Amino acid sequence: MTFPAERKREALRRIAAGATAREAAGDLRLDERAVYAWVQQAGGISALRAPHRPRVTSAQRADAIALVERGVTVRAAAAEVGVAASTLYKWIYARGVTVTAMRDRRARLRAGVETGARRRFGGAS
Repeated sequence: MTFPAERKREALRRIAAGATAREAAGDLRLDERAVYAWVQQAGGISALRAPHRPRVTSAQRADAIALVERGVTVRAAAAEVGVAASTLYKWIYARGVTVTAMRDRRARLRAGVETGARRRFGGAS
Protein backbone atom coordinates (compact mmCIF):
# COMPACT_ATOMS: atom_id res chain seq x y z
CA MET A 1 0.00 0.00 0.00
CA THR A 2 1.38 3.42 -0.92
CA PHE A 3 0.57 6.68 0.82
CA PRO A 4 0.74 10.24 -0.46
CA ALA A 5 4.02 11.98 0.31
CA GLU A 6 2.16 14.74 2.19
CA ARG A 7 0.70 12.25 4.67
CA LYS A 8 4.14 10.71 5.18
CA ARG A 9 5.65 14.18 5.84
CA GLU A 10 2.83 14.99 8.24
CA ALA A 11 3.34 11.74 10.17
CA LEU A 12 7.08 12.38 10.48
CA ARG A 13 6.44 16.00 11.47
CA ARG A 14 4.11 14.88 14.27
CA ILE A 15 6.63 12.34 15.52
CA ALA A 16 9.35 14.99 15.46
CA ALA A 17 7.04 17.20 17.55
CA GLY A 18 6.74 14.48 20.20
CA ALA A 19 3.93 12.14 19.15
CA THR A 20 4.51 8.40 19.08
CA ALA A 21 4.45 6.50 15.81
CA ARG A 22 1.26 4.78 16.96
CA GLU A 23 -0.43 8.13 17.67
CA ALA A 24 0.64 9.59 14.33
CA ALA A 25 -0.58 6.50 12.48
CA GLY A 26 -3.93 6.54 14.26
CA ASP A 27 -4.52 10.26 13.84
CA LEU A 28 -3.74 10.17 10.12
CA ARG A 29 -5.36 6.78 9.47
CA LEU A 30 -2.11 5.26 8.28
CA ASP A 31 -0.75 1.76 8.62
CA GLU A 32 1.33 1.70 11.80
CA ARG A 33 3.95 -0.57 10.24
CA ALA A 34 4.42 1.89 7.38
CA VAL A 35 4.92 4.75 9.85
CA TYR A 36 7.53 2.73 11.77
CA ALA A 37 9.31 2.00 8.48
CA TRP A 38 9.35 5.72 7.60
CA VAL A 39 10.78 6.55 11.01
CA GLN A 40 13.56 4.00 10.47
CA GLN A 41 14.26 5.38 6.99
CA ALA A 42 14.58 8.85 8.52
CA GLY A 43 17.24 7.61 10.95
CA GLY A 44 15.05 6.82 13.94
CA ILE A 45 13.04 8.89 16.38
CA SER A 46 16.10 10.55 17.91
CA ALA A 47 17.20 11.79 14.47
CA LEU A 48 13.73 13.22 13.83
CA ARG A 49 13.64 15.00 17.18
CA ALA A 50 17.21 16.34 17.04
CA PRO A 51 17.39 20.09 16.52
CA HIS A 52 18.23 20.92 12.93
CA ARG A 53 20.69 23.66 12.14
CA PRO A 54 19.57 26.11 9.52
CA ARG A 55 21.14 25.59 6.15
CA VAL A 56 23.74 28.02 4.94
CA THR A 57 23.02 29.68 1.61
CA SER A 58 25.54 29.82 -1.21
CA ALA A 59 25.71 33.60 -0.70
CA GLN A 60 26.71 33.07 2.94
CA ARG A 61 29.37 30.58 1.82
CA ALA A 62 30.75 33.10 -0.66
CA ASP A 63 30.71 35.82 2.01
CA ALA A 64 32.66 33.63 4.44
CA ILE A 65 35.26 32.80 1.81
CA ALA A 66 35.50 36.48 0.86
CA LEU A 67 36.13 37.35 4.52
CA VAL A 68 39.05 34.93 4.60
CA GLU A 69 40.37 36.36 1.34
CA ARG A 70 40.24 39.86 2.87
CA GLY A 71 42.33 38.79 5.83
CA VAL A 72 39.88 37.56 8.45
CA THR A 73 40.93 34.30 10.07
CA VAL A 74 39.10 31.14 9.10
CA ARG A 75 37.87 30.73 12.65
CA ALA A 76 36.45 34.26 12.81
CA ALA A 77 34.84 34.01 9.36
CA ALA A 78 33.28 30.65 10.26
CA ALA A 79 31.87 32.11 13.47
CA GLU A 80 30.42 35.01 11.51
CA VAL A 81 28.48 32.59 9.29
CA GLY A 82 27.68 30.17 12.11
CA VAL A 83 29.58 27.10 10.93
CA ALA A 84 32.59 25.19 12.19
CA ALA A 85 36.01 26.25 10.95
CA SER A 86 36.47 22.78 9.44
CA THR A 87 33.35 23.35 7.32
CA LEU A 88 34.73 26.63 6.01
CA TYR A 89 38.04 24.93 5.19
CA LYS A 90 36.08 22.36 3.13
CA TRP A 91 34.32 25.15 1.23
CA ILE A 92 37.63 26.88 0.54
CA TYR A 93 39.28 23.71 -0.73
CA ALA A 94 36.21 22.86 -2.83
CA ARG A 95 36.73 26.14 -4.70
CA GLY A 96 40.24 24.99 -5.54
CA VAL A 97 41.91 27.61 -3.37
CA THR A 98 44.34 26.68 -0.65
CA VAL A 99 44.41 28.47 2.65
CA THR A 100 48.16 28.91 2.14
CA ALA A 101 47.47 30.93 -1.02
CA MET A 102 45.02 33.05 0.96
CA ARG A 103 47.58 33.57 3.71
CA ASP A 104 50.17 34.67 1.14
CA ARG A 105 47.71 37.13 -0.37
CA ARG A 106 46.79 38.40 3.09
CA ALA A 107 50.48 38.90 3.93
CA ARG A 108 50.99 40.88 0.71
CA LEU A 109 47.98 43.04 1.52
CA ARG A 110 49.23 43.70 5.05
CA ALA A 111 52.67 44.60 3.75
CA GLY A 112 51.11 47.09 1.35
CA VAL A 113 48.92 48.58 4.08
CA GLU A 114 51.82 48.86 6.50
CA THR A 115 54.04 50.50 3.87
CA GLY A 116 51.30 53.00 3.06
CA ALA A 117 50.72 53.75 6.74
CA ARG A 118 54.40 54.38 7.32
CA ARG A 119 54.51 56.82 4.45
CA ARG A 120 51.41 58.68 5.56
CA PHE A 121 52.56 59.12 9.11
CA GLY A 122 56.19 59.92 8.33
CA GLY A 123 57.65 56.66 9.64
CA ALA A 124 60.59 54.88 8.11
CA SER A 125 59.70 52.81 5.09
